[in-house]
Order: sequence, then structure tokens, then C-alpha cells
Amino acid sequence: MKKWIVVVASVALLWTLTACNEQGEREEIEDGTIQDVGGIVIGTVKALDGRLMTLEVDTVEEGPQVEKGTDVSVHLSKIDLGVYESIEVGDIAEVHYDGTMTRSIPPQLTADELLLRAATESK
Repeated sequence: MKKWIVVVASVALLWTLTACNEQGEREEIEDGTIQDVGGIVIGTVKALDGRLMTLEVDTVEEGPQVEKGTDVSVHLSKIDLGVYESIEVGDIAEVHYDGTMTRSIPPQLTADELLLRAATESK
């Protein structure tokens, strides 16, 4: 009986972990391997807290679809410090990531690259 409970709990845990991430599209590259297609999200910087940025989505160019106006938490740990220090609330940012976004509220992703498309009026 105890083994059965452990098996059911393990299956439930694995199902929960795999359901938490939404993968972008996948493509076959030249050597026949499969890789995730990255994602690009563009929006307005609403808040900065350490290396975490809240972005209000304007458009999704690639990756999992998110409705316009949705807040997304963007982890900036991979972003160069010089770029990170130049970000201000109100900036329009283009975030490139690996295509993986959590289904949490708010959704979360880790930026591989960050481009500031337009600066705030005060700059």
C-alpha cells in the first residue's frame, strides 16, 4: 500500500512540474537535432526590483502567446550589468529569451538579451 502511494505521489509531482512551463515551438536544425525556438516579447518596463523586471506586454513576436497588457516577470540575471543599469521605468524593452515561460501569475521568463527600443521622454 505504501509503495502505491509513493508511485502516485511521484507521478503527480512529475505531472505538476511539466505542466508549469510552457514551451515555445521546436524546430529541427541542420544536424537533425531538435531545439526550442526562442521567444521575443516587447513591452513597457513597469518596475525594477533587483534583477527582476516587470514588463507590461505590448506584442509577442515569437514564443508563447501572452495577451496585450499582461504583466510578465523578467529575470535579468543573464543581462550585462551595463545594459541593466541603463533600464528605467517607462522604457520600451525588447526581451529575447529561450521560449520557455512559466504559467504562473504573473508569467515568468529569463532574458537572454535585452534591447531598449525607445527611452522614456525624460532621458
